[in-house]
Amino acid sequence: MTMSVREIFYKVEKHLLKQNEKSMDFGSGCMYRSGGGLSCAVGCLMTDDIYRPSFEGDSVGDSSIMDALTPLVGVNEDKRKLKLYLLRELQVVHDESQPTCWASNLAKIKHDFDIS
Repeated sequence: MTMSVREIFYKVEKHLLKQNEKSMDFGSGCMYRSGGGLSCAVGCLMTDDIYRPSFEGDSVGDSSIMDALTPLVGVNEDKRKLKLYLLRELQVVHDESQPTCWASNLAKIKHDFDIS
């Protein structure tokens, strides 16, 4: 089920622009999955097999998250690094900008990663 950079980007882009709302718990901030059924840029990629409530509060760069994402990003070191970097950038879009800015921020990521 390993995904390409392109597949990751377009799935997250579609999800965020359709959801048009942050996945949040107002007591602790952004969440991979919120109680309201929303999910963030990375959470939307996590199947029930991958997701753990203990991930909340951790970033994509944390080892527990990186290990859990192996089925999505694969084990090839160069491709894995690029995909994890993309996921961090997508997480920043969700966590640090408003939904009204998501389309333009995603367009910049698409350009920066040379995604067609």
